[in-house]
Amino acid sequence: MQGTCDFFDYRWPMSKLLSAVIGAGLLAGCAGSTEPPKTVAAPEPPRTPSLLSGIDSQYIDDTVRAQDDFYKYVNGRWLASTEIPADRGSYDPWDKLENEMQVQLRVS
Repeated sequence: MQGTCDFFDYRWPMSKLLSAVIGAGLLAGCAGSTEPPKTVAAPEPPRTPSLLSGIDSQYIDDTVRAQDDFYKYVNGRWLASTEIPADRGSYDPWDKLENEMQVQLRVS
């Protein structure tokens, strides 16, 4: 069509504008300081004690072989030194701690 111009074709000016904005953004990002980055020493990781297995070695019974009866091997001395109260069917370190706490609460 003769006599028409591309003045009302908005796609062409928008693509030029978008290209200009992207180019300006790239130039601004690349125009950082020429100073080398400062190196910061990495903080030393906190020192933790060696991992424990959760088995209290003071109660291990060396008279029993672990492969024969592991429960008695691990708990032998505790079983020999701890008396299960007559009113309980079982007794473990948590029960012992609870009893000691109850005694302390009654005293204070």
